[in-house]
Amino acid sequence: MQPRTERGKLLVAKNYVNTVCDKDISRAAKEKLDPKIARAILRSYARNVSTTVDKTTILAVAPLGLGPGQLMTQLKTFGFIFECMCVRDLKVYSSPFGGEISHYRDRYGLEADIVLHLEDGRYALIECKLGSSEIESGAGHLKEIVGLIRKHNEQERQVSLREPDLLMVIAGGEDAYTRPDGIHVIPLACLKQ
Repeated sequence: MQPRTERGKLLVAKNYVNTVCDKDISRAAKEKLDPKIARAILRSYARNVSTTVDKTTILAVAPLGLGPGQLMTQLKTFGFIFECMCVRDLKVYSSPFGGEISHYRDRYGLEADIVLHLEDGRYALIECKLGSSEIESGAGHLKEIVGLIRKHNEQERQVSLREPDLLMVIAGGEDAYTRPDGIHVIPLACLKQ
């Protein structure tokens, strides 16, 4: 019998986490391990990785002790989980094309949440922004990185860097569109299309 409510799903996930921490880890290691340490590791891991279940992040939030309602009030944590969902989906949908995912951060503090590399050398710089109010800042980061690449190419003509083939902001909204500056804004739910 499947739990139907969000609370029921969270309870199942919490019981699963408790069983893993209290019994399964020690059984796999063939020695008694401290369940408190296992929970601390899972809490840390849950902040960086998520698994979607029926459009929720129940398994990711269970070790944090948060329900979906509480998660909405902790937008920074939900933003990290949203980024993990974006990475996961991009890995799945790009793997048939030889896609690989990495992260970009430079000495100037500029970063792109995701760099999607394809086998043929093409690549995309991608920012993950949960709220529509953050799309502009994500696009700004992408334009700054392209500006640095262009500046490098002007100064170092013999060792030029390839500009990205695609600039994208993955958002939590519903509308996909291309901005006047050419940056594509794509809702997470549209990636598989």
